[in-house]
Amino acid sequence: MESSDFQLRSLLSLSNHLSFMKLLLLVFTVTLLLAQVTPVMKCWGKSGRCRTMCKENEVYYILCNTEAKCCVDPKYVPVKPPKLPNTNTSLESTSAA
Repeated sequence: MESSDFQLRSLLSLSNHLSFMKLLLLVFTVTLLLAQVTPVMKCWGKSGRCRTMCKENEVYYILCNTEAKCCVDPKYVPVKPPKLPNTNTSLESTSAA
């Protein structure tokens, strides 16, 4: 009786070890597959990322290539003030005529 009890415990222990090994193999495989994913291309001085579509909180200012935009947080994009017409020259030109 003790012999069959010992064999049963051994089989259960072996079964647990095999389940653990299968799980470990699965985790290892998934980790390797994720490591093979294409690395993210950085742009805009490493402040941006090249994507086909920017996230909601990002803007694009330049293009990375023909398919991707350089998506950047708006705080890193320089804001150019709009060019205003020179009012002094337009007044002088109308008064000189």
